[in-house]
Amino acid sequence: MDHVHYDDYDLLIIPGGAVNADLLRHHPKALEIIQSFSNQAKPIAVICHAPLVLINAERIQAEQLTSHKNIRLDLENAGAIWVDEAVHTCNAGGWTLISSRSSEDLPPFNQAILKELESNSSI
Repeated sequence: MDHVHYDDYDLLIIPGGAVNADLLRHHPKALEIIQSFSNQAKPIAVICHAPLVLINAERIQAEQLTSHKNIRLDLENAGAIWVDEAVHTCNAGGWTLISSRSSEDLPPFNQAILKELESNSSI
């Protein structure tokens, strides 16, 4: 991750899974990349437990999002507005956040990511 040039990317996808999220949320470079993407108004997509990483990156500020139901309280305690939807897209913080509940929702999650990439005129 130390060799990632995030200016080369148009959208960041943070992988789901409890273990992945726990590892990434304590990795300084991962948090730096997330902060850079949101500061540059680049979209971020999260699925399952991945929104936990946004808490450590200090990127949960009244954003509406969805996630695995087991982390709902964590997200709400961090200031998020949790919704129970297969996919939710939010533009509240000056950047686009695409969130999804689980791998069962991958088809609509992938469609939302493609739609975001297609709608971004800089791509």
